[in-house]
Amino acid sequence: MLLQPPVAVSYELTPLGRSLLEILKPLVFWSHEQMDEVRQFRMQFDREQAS
Repeated sequence: MLLQPPVAVSYELTPLGRSLLEILKPLVFWSHEQMDEVRQFRMQFDREQAS
């Protein structure tokens, strides 16, 4: 068996994918900014379910 480098693959978004990316960016930024609060509510929910 000959050792060969793996085949190189290149990926990129289509114009349609790029247009969706522009829509999703604000949601990603918002969710990142809210993550501490989301974690707090998750922990609170988990504590209540364990009771």
